[in-house]
Amino acid sequence: MLLKNFTFGILAAGMLLVASCTKEEKALLGPDPSQVTITVNVPSSTTQADTVKLVGSFKSDSWTPAKSPVILKYKSPGVYETKIPVGTLAVAEAAKNMLEFKFVRGNSWNSVERNAACADVDNRKIDVSTVGGTVQTFTVGNWADRTPCKK
Repeated sequence: MLLKNFTFGILAAGMLLVASCTKEEKALLGPDPSQVTITVNVPSSTTQADTVKLVGSFKSDSWTPAKSPVILKYKSPGVYETKIPVGTLAVAEAAKNMLEFKFVRGNSWNSVERNAACADVDNRKIDVSTVGGTVQTFTVGNWADRTPCKK
């Protein structure tokens, strides 16, 4: 397929920057290296009205669920997704490019992710220096405040 309807410019580093093209043409060009797609498969108890957030080490106060700026969008039943510009995934220097995070439903740690057996989940980690242009897929087994984990 020929790219017929697009606009481009050449950057000094010799990279091709596509400013606009059709959806089909973008698919031919491959994933955008300037962003990472985070996809999470959630339990069936998660409704379309639920807010699923990413809380982690990427921004000050980002370990506070109510202040997390990263809200995943409902994509389909059981799937939420967000695209994050890699440049915004700043981590503390001591972290050596590792972003640590958890998924939370809503604004409270009471609704943090749990595994299928309702046990705590270790912080998830991704290397921000290598995720550009990738899709990172995760699965939440249960939510702490919903059956079967709710105490």
